[in-house]
Amino acid sequence: MNLKRIIYLVLAIGIFSSVALAFFYIKQKNFSETYKEFLTSMYNLENAQANLNYLILQNSVYAYHNHDSIFQKQQEILDAYNILKNSAILYDARYGSVKLSLEQLKDQLKENNEKIEQYLMLNAGIKNSLLFLARHVDNASKTLEAKQCTQECQDTFLQASTILKHYNDASRTQDIDYISNVNLLLSNRSTEEKDKEFVNSFNLHAAYLKKQYPQYLAITKSIFNNDVSSTLKKLRNDFTTLTLSDFQALNAFTFILFGVFLLFLSTISYLFFVYVKENKKLLETKESLEYSLIYDQLTKLYNRASLEQKLNQIEKPHILLINIDNFKNINDIYGNSFGNNLLVKLARFLEIKFAKIKNSGIYRLGGDEFGVLFSD
Repeated sequence: MNLKRIIYLVLAIGIFSSVALAFFYIKQKNFSETYKEFLTSMYNLENAQANLNYLILQNSVYAYHNHDSIFQKQQEILDAYNILKNSAILYDARYGSVKLSLEQLKDQLKENNEKIEQYLMLNAGIKNSLLFLARHVDNASKTLEAKQCTQECQDTFLQASTILKHYNDASRTQDIDYISNVNLLLSNRSTEEKDKEFVNSFNLHAAYLKKQYPQYLAITKSIFNNDVSSTLKKLRNDFTTLTLSDFQALNAFTFILFGVFLLFLSTISYLFFVYVKENKKLLETKESLEYSLIYDQLTKLYNRASLEQKLNQIEKPHILLINIDNFKNINDIYGNSFGNNLLVKLARFLEIKFAKIKNSGIYRLGGDEFGVLFSD
């Protein structure tokens, strides 16, 4: 082979290598952006689902709770899911298992939203009845204080207070045992019309609670024990495994090109440097996302998700809950910046105070709420 042919051959190889490497770089960059978008949306969906469960727990315990925050989280979950479903990476046939998991997740989210809608309806009715019974018993207590009540009236009032306590305990603990095998209706032997009216009004709401409470507690528990979290975990593992394989293949191809086309070191080195830089940004983004899932960005303490993971690993955990009284007023008066500084200082104070206590961990649960977990 003469020199001219060698030159042409080397030139052809050089042009081919430049085009191949440029094409490879563009494809890898698009893949990296798609990967980051998919992974970010998946983490957003997981966080929104965890926050939704927390809001429902608050709603079930508090007498008054704004439903708008629940609807907002449901919309965030739907938006994150739509981004995942429409991701360009799913056009690759090798991501069929991920696509299948997304279809399964869609059905689970739909079922969970239907349960939440049913829960909110039951919760509203139950809270209304509980508030009525509380006011009803409170009004009856004024009759006792005025000493205008017979012995039968006093017995009825005592029985009503006991029944109300059973329902309040069941609502507070989400435990149906408080209202199982217990007489939850008033019996009245009084002949006075006002006593009969009290009993009839009380029993009307008590009977409603007795009928609806088992279904209400069952739906609440089914919401907390749904399969969404496990499906998201499987989805993340499948996606990570597939993308890791893709990244390994892309990296291997880079080094092959670098070794084969050593004569074009300057061009290849430049493009390869850009590739490494983009890949490094991707890894940093991944580390940042993983950090945000474990730590609270403001206080640098472990967050609620870390606490929930730790609780699953401890047989007999003990938790000390700490919050700042009237923190909202502090924010309203002095501003968010002052409030944030206060939260950071409290975090550092807790770290110092518990630094020498073994088997303890400090967590920020959200807002002005902190928790100290003792694993022993």
